Amino acid sequence: MQLKDFATLADAKLYTQSTLKSSDARMLNERGIFSLIGLADGEVLMQAIEGSADIPARVKSWFKPSEQGIDIADPNALGILAGMVAANVLTQANSDLLSGYAYVKTQPFTNATAYEFSRAKGTISYLEKTPLNGYVKLTSSSSDEYLAVFYSDIQGVRVREGSVNIKGVGEYIVRANKPIFIENYYNALV
Repeated sequence: MQLKDFATLADAKLYTQSTLKSSDARMLNERGIFSLIGLADGEVLMQAIEGSADIPARVKSWFKPSEQGIDIADPNALGILAGMVAANVLTQANSDLLSGYAYVKTQPFTNATAYEFSRAKGTISYLEKTPLNGYVKLTSSSSDEYLAVFYSDIQGVRVREGSVNIKGVGEYIVRANKPIFIENYYNALV
């Protein structure tokens, strides 16, 4: 998802994205299981796997500490976990923890700002300014700091010309040789 796809900035900040790890990074053996769900629960699970007639011996060997392990995202591994939950050997919470090991969870928009959100949504207003002797004077009445990008209009297409770092209330000078459109996020520029 992209920032523009969210209804509110709060929704974007809470969004969690799960990405499948590489196959090598999602391999789990006995040691990995113990580190994720603890020694007691891990021991119960490993004994159940070793004692199961439904799990082939070759698959059982993948869990040994000396082996690379089993790809925890593989449907067979997920089937083993589901079977262990059904047999009350493993709790659903521990099963979720083990299967979740295959994924990296991130919150890509946690630090997104209101400005970035408005820019992504295309809701920023623009202030049109005509230069005088090659310069445009801007006056900001906002104490907020942000980077205001300015554009020129070439045959109906907005082309980025540069930016000005607005550091709160004050006057700012921008060099321009043609009319420009400046992002007026806080509606505080004149």
